[in-house]
Amino acid sequence: MGIGASTGGPVALQEVLSRIPVNFPHGIIVGIHMPKAFTGPYADRLNAKCSMNIREAVDGDVLKPGLALIAPGGMHTTLVRHGASVLVKTVPASAYPQYVYIPSVDLMMSSLAEATNGSMLGVILTGMGNDGFKGMQLLKSKGGLTIAQDETTSTIYGMPRACVEGGVADEVLPLGQIGFEISKFMG
Repeated sequence: MGIGASTGGPVALQEVLSRIPVNFPHGIIVGIHMPKAFTGPYADRLNAKCSMNIREAVDGDVLKPGLALIAPGGMHTTLVRHGASVLVKTVPASAYPQYVYIPSVDLMMSSLAEATNGSMLGVILTGMGNDGFKGMQLLKSKGGLTIAQDETTSTIYGMPRACVEGGVADEVLPLGQIGFEISKFMG
């Protein structure tokens, strides 16, 4: 499962991840626009406040149940299939100069959609711009499920708006309901 966020994202992510049970059967990768020095301490703070295990991703990590990985700042994070597993690959931002936002939610979501062949859930939370739209579009085209945060509860309704207006959001929900909705994907 992939989650993308930007402005307002730190608070929104805590709200969403705190509602996901420790026995959630899917791994989670989170892309949030943050500088390198912030993603590790932020992951530690989330880990202290949520039931599932949360930490900053490192190259070679495996997406696994009960674990949420925060994409490290200052570089891009992609996901690749390796046998039955999906692995995290971190790459320098210079490898993908076409992506303005670092880490790029579009790149992360697109690679996750490819690695899982669309059998996943994508969530876009509050944030400026439209990062995440192309990734969600690819995910939806492969049969994945998509959720976008609603305008009322978004700090900045840019990233979710792009998904809603672009027709790639299966559900548009207030922040307080997103974690509960994610929890339904126990199968």
